Amino acid sequence: MKNLSRLLLCASLLMPLLSYGFSSVAHVSDHTRETIYAAWNYPTQSKADKIALEGCRALARKNGVAALAGKCTVFQRQKGAGGGALVCGEDGCAYTSGYETQQRAVDAAYEACVRSYKDCQQTGITAWWDEAGYSKESMKKAVEGKTCSPPAGKIVRSQTQCINGNCVRKFENGCQVRFEAAYCHDALTGRWEWKADGC
Repeated sequence: MKNLSRLLLCASLLMPLLSYGFSSVAHVSDHTRETIYAAWNYPTQSKADKIALEGCRALARKNGVAALAGKCTVFQRQKGAGGGALVCGEDGCAYTSGYETQQRAVDAAYEACVRSYKDCQQTGITAWWDEAGYSKESMKKAVEGKTCSPPAGKIVRSQTQCINGNCVRKFENGCQVRFEAAYCHDALTGRWEWKADGC
């Protein structure tokens, strides 16, 4: 196994250099809100891990849990191109990565936060986009849904079908557009709802 690792390392050193965008998220377990830190768009995974750990330790010191700074660990690494986000509530944080758009990552992280925690933040959400150095296939998946649009200046009928916030709008000319519905707050009911036509 060690020989295989060395061989892979040597092969990677001989390959042309690519500029990758690596991401890491670190925290102290059971003290996530006070310590969670995301680092993205770093040239190596080890650099992203290092910055995430340093950020976690700095937050631990700043937020009154300095004794726990040594317990910061990386618990999330982005595996492919796409958007990531971090949303915190009163008693914890939710995170996502590898989404088709940055907004989709934010929506998914917010939805996960609301399911698990109280008073999730609605502003100041940490979000990122990493694509540098990923394969074309990876990028194709990340931007899926941008392949066509209805004819400009013409009125066409469409049908929209959504499952939660994932929507497909089909136009009568055969064009299909995939998109993320807006996640809107209804002030009258106090609830959040997916709206395909925006808030």
